[in-house]
Amino acid sequence: MVGIESGAGEGIRWLSAPPGRDRAVVGDEIACLAELWDEFPVAPGFCVSAPPFEVFPLGALGPWQDALNKAYHQLGEMCGLPTPSVEVRSLLVEPPSVPSWIGHPWTFLNVSGEEAVAEAVTECLAPFFSDRARALRRRHGWPDGVVREIILIRRFNDSEVWATLSPAVAITGRPGDIKVRAGWGLHEHSVGHPLPADEFIVSAQQVSRSRIALKKDIVVADIGGVQESSVPSMLRHMVAVPDRLIHQMVDLYHAVVARMGEPSRLDLVCNGAELEILWCEVPMNSPM
Repeated sequence: MVGIESGAGEGIRWLSAPPGRDRAVVGDEIACLAELWDEFPVAPGFCVSAPPFEVFPLGALGPWQDALNKAYHQLGEMCGLPTPSVEVRSLLVEPPSVPSWIGHPWTFLNVSGEEAVAEAVTECLAPFFSDRARALRRRHGWPDGVVREIILIRRFNDSEVWATLSPAVAITGRPGDIKVRAGWGLHEHSVGHPLPADEFIVSAQQVSRSRIALKKDIVVADIGGVQESSVPSMLRHMVAVPDRLIHQMVDLYHAVVARMGEPSRLDLVCNGAELEILWCEVPMNSPM
């Protein structure tokens, strides 16, 4: 068994270590983050693999609890915090959907402390890796052993603004043009539903077209989670991302293109002057 610190073993894989880049195990999205981790602004984090992780009777993680606690405290050391706030995101690696009592895998934001992180991981695992989940799949004719789940646990970014960059060739007809969609607060991808957003087209490093949205709604961090709130009236018609920051985002997008091939989507968040890559989707034929 390889130690946790090296990136694998006990169902734990770190974004900062080579095993975190294994597409077959962690899926394309997390493998992309792991591939970018050493040179790009990507939040530190680790993945919990199921199997072997699962929920035991009475909702316990059993022998996997110690491995989770150890990884969480190591993440705290990387963040310089004893109990860092984290995002806990569940993804099905294979197949993309299975019979379950939830519509989509869970995501929990702004979670901190051993007990809260364990509870979030348990909630993510239970619909797919518990006696109840396996019994439900058998009733639908699904054999055991066909499901693989990854749970990403990474430092939570209490962002001030968010943006998604994607190719704009379908809109403008010009290869190389980039569409930027941006808004206030936490990223709409993190919260799981669309939020009001400004839209820009960047062509040859010039912001050529823009649409400034009426941004009424925002999702922000709250004690032990997040909450949806109203955008202050003075910010509703204000551009969330000024041209200077748009150009920084576009430069980061081009750097990712040079490393990974053109992404179909690059999700960014910004807190103060610091940009961070939240998510990156690359074409299936990328040489990643």
